[in-house]
Amino acid sequence: MALEYAIDGKFSMKFANFSLGVVVMEIISGKKNRGYEHTDPYLNLLGHAWLLWQENKNMELMD
Repeated sequence: MALEYAIDGKFSMKFANFSLGVVVMEIISGKKNRGYEHTDPYLNLLGHAWLLWQENKNMELMD
């Protein structure tokens, strides 16, 4: 569930697309977004994937 929907009660197709992307990323990486732990406590799975993309190391995300 999108955080914006839980807080505001408003739903948009953008939330559904974002959620689908998160699920696909969880499948590819073999890790859960919610339970992902990184050396930086403020970095979740999506942030980690973005850093790998910027460093051109996107294949390291795959399980």
